[in-house]
Amino acid sequence: MTEPAGGLPGRSGELALVRGVAEAARTRTAALGLAGEAGVGKTALLEAAGTYARACGMRVLSAAGTEFEAELAFAGLHQLLGPVLPERSVPPALGAALGMSPGPEPRRAELAGAVAEVLSAAGPVLVLSL
Repeated sequence: MTEPAGGLPGRSGELALVRGVAEAARTRTAALGLAGEAGVGKTALLEAAGTYARACGMRVLSAAGTEFEAELAFAGLHQLLGPVLPERSVPPALGAALGMSPGPEPRRAELAGAVAEVLSAAGPVLVLSL
């Protein structure tokens, strides 16, 4: 992966790992979690992954939590999936969770299945949580 504008000096190993996950996500489900203290460059690595994925023709979805939304159930999920939610026929569990349709709050497994259904229909996608 070429380093983004401004570069990420000394991060070639991490950039290669991120690129590998982005490559894998083109054809199958892949995941990578980044952990570390504030200021160590996690966001820069995620942004580099997004840049790489877009260059490969993948759709990139991202969400960043805000304190304002902390009290709103599933606000981050709505932000993340907004660009790919079908205009019609949102899976019932997802519609209920996001307040788009009536119904009880779905169980975790139902919601996970509904999210997977929407993401699968979106084509190759890289999901970033910033």
